Amino acid sequence: MNEAEIGRRVAGFRKRLGLSMQDVAKLTKKSQATISRIENGKQTPTIRIIAKLAAALKVHPFALLSDDPVWRFAPPETACPDGVRRLLAYFITEARARQNIPLTEAARYMGMGEGEMEAIESGFSLPSKSVTEALAKLYDETREEWIFLRELEMRHPALSLRLSTLCAALDATRE
Repeated sequence: MNEAEIGRRVAGFRKRLGLSMQDVAKLTKKSQATISRIENGKQTPTIRIIAKLAAALKVHPFALLSDDPVWRFAPPETACPDGVRRLLAYFITEARARQNIPLTEAARYMGMGEGEMEAIESGFSLPSKSVTEALAKLYDETREEWIFLRELEMRHPALSLRLSTLCAALDATRE
């Protein structure tokens, strides 16, 4: 996915909602110049900006990133880019990398599409308990920690907001 395509999608969803660039800038707490650069393909948005844009445009973040049309219709409330979900996604992604298992192979093993696996690893989708257990088994990880994080997200979503700082720190270590 290139900057121009992301920009076209942002502009298209924005216009569909009847929003101006200034409206989107206010909703995302970004400058109008930033929104303009993104829409014109002159700036690559970070994952945090993608999450903010998706929330403002009432779409799933993958609707802005993926060519797969299924994401254009995914409910935006399934996206939670901060908190426990991101922490679980981080552990899952790192475990797969340590085992040198390609994303496509992991998705096939799990009986899901590559897009679904990407959504889990990006923190946009919370895996079911059985998927979490199967992933832990595949990656030879301690399941209890992952199940704990998943249950924490399900029962205490407010805690997710408190973990945003931790997620930012994890992002910083990846860059």
